[in-house]
Amino acid sequence: MREAIRRERGYIALALICALLAGVSVFRTAAMRSDTVIEVADFKPPVSALIDINSADISLLISLPGVGEKTAQRIIDGRPYESVDDLRIAWAVGGKKYPSCAQTGGGTLHGRCLNANSISIELCDAKRDGAYAPDARTVERALALTRELMKKYNIPASNVIRHFDVTGKLCPAYWSGKENAGKWEKEFKSRLSEPDYREMLKKRAGLEDKTMDYLVAYQYGGDLIRKLATMK
Repeated sequence: MREAIRRERGYIALALICALLAGVSVFRTAAMRSDTVIEVADFKPPVSALIDINSADISLLISLPGVGEKTAQRIIDGRPYESVDDLRIAWAVGGKKYPSCAQTGGGTLHGRCLNANSISIELCDAKRDGAYAPDARTVERALALTRELMKKYNIPASNVIRHFDVTGKLCPAYWSGKENAGKWEKEFKSRLSEPDYREMLKKRAGLEDKTMDYLVAYQYGGDLIRKLATMK
C-alpha cells in the first residue's frame, strides 16, 4: 500500500533507464517523496506539444527524436504508465547492498536512504559506441527538475545522490564507481549550484523549449547558452 508522508528534507537519487526511450529526454515514471532522497524522471519531448504516452499512436511516437519503430512498439506494449505523487512511497532504491561496494565505493547511504524517505529520478540514455550515456538535453532537464524538487522540499545539494550511493549498483553507470567520481561531480553534482542559464536565456530571449533543446544539443551548447544568458 502506498503511504503518504511529509518530511522537511530529503535526498535526490539519480538512476537510469536504458533503451526504452533512449535519447529522448528525462521522463517521470515514479517520483517518491521522503525526507532523504530524490530519483528523478520527467518526459518532455522537444516537440511543439506534449503527448500522452498512454494514448499516442505509433506514428506520433516515431516522430519523437531518438524513437524508431521498435522503440515505439515497446512503449505501446508497456502500457499503461503511471506517475507516483511526490508525497507517496514507491519502489526505487530499496534492496540489498551489493557485495562489490568495498571495491567500488558504493552503498555508503545504505540503510539511511530508503524508499520511504526519497524521491527518484530516472534518466533515459542513448547507446553510442557500445556505451550508454545521456544526451545533453537529458542532463539539462534532469538538472532543472532536480533544482525544482530541491527548492520545493528544502533538499540540500548534499542530499542529491546516486542509486549507486544507496545499494552499490552501478547506476547511473557513467557516474558510478571510484573511477567516475570526478565525472559525477563535474557533469552533474557541482552544476546544481550554478544559475539556471537555460531558464535565464529562455526568459530573456522569449525562446521555446524546442529551441532551447536544439541549442543544448549543439556540441558547445552549454557554453553558448551560458554566454548568451549572461552577455551585457
